[in-house]
Amino acid sequence: MRRSTRIESSRGVPSRLESATADEKPDTSLEPEPSSVVNAPPHKRQKTMVKCEETYHANDSVFSLQQLPLDILFEIFNLLDPISLFHLSRASKALRSTLIGRSLVLLWKKSYAGADLPPVPNDLNIPQFLGLVVDDECDFCHTSPADGNVYRVWEARKRCCRNCQFDSAHIVRPRDMHEIKVVRDVQRYFGRDYALESLFPNFSPNAWEPEFRVFVREEIESFAAEYEAENRRKLVKDKKIWLERKVSERKQVRKHASICEEWVKEQERKRKADELRIREERREAILERLKELGWFEEANHWESERSFKAHAFVAKAEPLTDEDWNENRAELIRFVEKLKEKRLAEDRRRTLHKRYTSLAQVHKVFLKEQLRRSLDLLPSIGDLVTFDEVTRLIEGTPIKQDLPWQDMRALIDELAETRFPEWRTVREDELVGLINAADTERARPATRADLKLAATVFKRDYARLWYPEVVIRRDQVREMGDEPQLVVRQRAWAVGQVSVRVPLLRLAERLVELAGLDPQVATPADMDRRDAWYARARDMPQRKEGIRAMMWRVAVGEGKDADEFVLLSEKDTAFAREMRGDRRMRNFWGHVELPGLTKKGEFKKRGIRYW
Repeated sequence: MRRSTRIESSRGVPSRLESATADEKPDTSLEPEPSSVVNAPPHKRQKTMVKCEETYHANDSVFSLQQLPLDILFEIFNLLDPISLFHLSRASKALRSTLIGRSLVLLWKKSYAGADLPPVPNDLNIPQFLGLVVDDECDFCHTSPADGNVYRVWEARKRCCRNCQFDSAHIVRPRDMHEIKVVRDVQRYFGRDYALESLFPNFSPNAWEPEFRVFVREEIESFAAEYEAENRRKLVKDKKIWLERKVSERKQVRKHASICEEWVKEQERKRKADELRIREERREAILERLKELGWFEEANHWESERSFKAHAFVAKAEPLTDEDWNENRAELIRFVEKLKEKRLAEDRRRTLHKRYTSLAQVHKVFLKEQLRRSLDLLPSIGDLVTFDEVTRLIEGTPIKQDLPWQDMRALIDELAETRFPEWRTVREDELVGLINAADTERARPATRADLKLAATVFKRDYARLWYPEVVIRRDQVREMGDEPQLVVRQRAWAVGQVSVRVPLLRLAERLVELAGLDPQVATPADMDRRDAWYARARDMPQRKEGIRAMMWRVAVGEGKDADEFVLLSEKDTAFAREMRGDRRMRNFWGHVELPGLTKKGEFKKRGIRYW
């Protein structure tokens, strides 16, 4: 039959290569077995507008290789690693026919022996196993993931993409295995706890949960078909023997799969080690170039090192090239400049935190010394950090310069003579202004002297406070931040934090009068020394059943009206004082529960509560 010369020339196979392989049939042992490898469906040929001349140039390297003399060609084959041979066998039909030929089996074995690859299993030849190792096409959906991330189910000799790993059409979860008849038979013969992993190919889809394994549905269905075909009408003992033989056969497959999984882990470790080495070499090369530009010290600083390493340009797992450096140099220098600004800002922040914390300790010592000398109101640390003089000292001193505590103490001593009296006067005037604004019916306007009276009481939240405690008492700041008041964990005092309630003033005046003192003169210390005890007027009719007695500060804290309390008798007051001093009294809070009275007017000894 006459052949077309056009068809012959389009094949692109030299006559020398054809003649060498025409009489030699490909070795069927190197061809993929349909039962073990699922090939992708043939893709429909698409029309293209590319000219034949352009197509020829795209495959020019393949044509050039095929035109080489056979002795040179085989010398080249001997120098290739198995993966390169595998890819070359797919370059053209002629090369595939040559490389899969029976005469090159030893070539494959020789090439494979020197490669860092797991051993070839008995049920696959070298090209088949290389296809499992190299190809990234999923054997279930026949697609190649964009990232090339395909999981290899070594026990089943299959590749599986991420989507198919969780698709019930391709995998079976352990909880669903009982739905399969052959599985139910196995569990009936060997028990429900029988390890199905020894019989059916399985894998773990989650690296972080290796104990959770799923089974390959296609393999189970194939096993079930073989089981039904070979065990029809057989006795149970024969079926069990058949199953045990399958388990024994699968031991070698599982052993080989375990070797392959360890090989994958080792390759991943090597890959990460290589990437780490390349990144480190790239970073060192970049640092050398930055040294020439004067930015080495900053880029290599311990505070900036982590951010510098994480930069996209620095962290590339690629050797540094001149082109790459010239293209990204300006942007990298700007990044290092920002690192320096950030580092200096953080250094300043830490230094200021340390200085303000030291100032708080120095101020604490100062207050202890002053309390032994004077009872004058002094600024708390939250107030002190608002002084301009303090800000200039703490934040104006160069960051690199040490600021000793002696300098801080000297400033506090100076402020105690100059600024503290002024601060005290302003706070007192603010409190006096609150009183006059609230109590408009006073016989005379309040003055600073009135702040020291027991009848002058202020309200802050739910607390009743007297001067100077109303200014001294502060709540600890819970929020964190760089503001000086947040660093020392205390806010500066503000008049808006307290208020004056006229009924509370009248109540305090009434309690002072009941104690026999003058509200215009008596101080809180006078009232404490008087040690008067009070009770609610509405409770007095039930005095025989017991009554709640309280000291004057508690009465101010709990009362609302001026006529709400009465002064206890001397007898009740004496017993209340006795209860207060009793060793059984726990957690005394300024009040006691007086016991009831007997018919003779004596205190009942039973039922006395001490708390």
